[in-house]
Amino acid sequence: MRRLSATTLLVAILAAVAASVAVAGWAFTRPEPAPLAASAPVTPQPDQEAATDDHHADRAGDGEGTAAAGQADAGAHHGSHHADARGTSAAQQAEADALVRATRDALSSAGYEDVAVAEADGYRAVQPPSSSLVHYVHFTRLADPAVLDPAAPESLVYRTTPAGPVLEGAMYVLPSVDSPVPEVGGLSAYWHAHDDLCFSTTTLMIVGTLQPGGGCPPGAINQVTPPMLHVWATERPGGPFAAL
Repeated sequence: MRRLSATTLLVAILAAVAASVAVAGWAFTRPEPAPLAASAPVTPQPDQEAATDDHHADRAGDGEGTAAAGQADAGAHHGSHHADARGTSAAQQAEADALVRATRDALSSAGYEDVAVAEADGYRAVQPPSSSLVHYVHFTRLADPAVLDPAAPESLVYRTTPAGPVLEGAMYVLPSVDSPVPEVGGLSAYWHAHDDLCFSTTTLMIVGTLQPGGGCPPGAINQVTPPMLHVWATERPGGPFAAL
């Protein structure tokens, strides 16, 4: 049996994602709203972005995305924030809070505070362990058309500390670059994406960003990837959905 190269595997994963046509919506997995509503989503202000954007500090190491997920807009930030000018209703806030609670409860129940448990469950690091934040990705779940499933997030985020990786939260990734952003909890302002990430053709890990001339380092390719949404399990400036 012929062994697939990493590049072929990447293409196969992308093809599987692009071929997904039946998208299971949040309406099918939504938990009951919690009594307390989450803080109303707001468009990050410049000072907030400076305080929360670990991505700026260590672009190659903390760049979001996976070998099949993450897209950036043009410009210095390379992040697309879709502001919701309509504001957030009480019902939307309750729904957003329900997603936070469901995600945090699911992460705890799965035991993902221990990165070894996450790895045993199929999550793989897509950034070097020296990065301050490391995204772990479940490639099977990337190809799954289900979206916003707290029991099966596409990615987990760990902060690197002297004592070892510390779970910071989860990241949901839509099935494809063409997937509509779910109208859930007024969270459209927090879905963001990247198109400047470079992935190793041998390890599929993020190894940098597009160079000034528009290319990737040798042995790496640029991959445009779908919108994503963070749900933080720890307190973070900008709230539980703050983007990097």
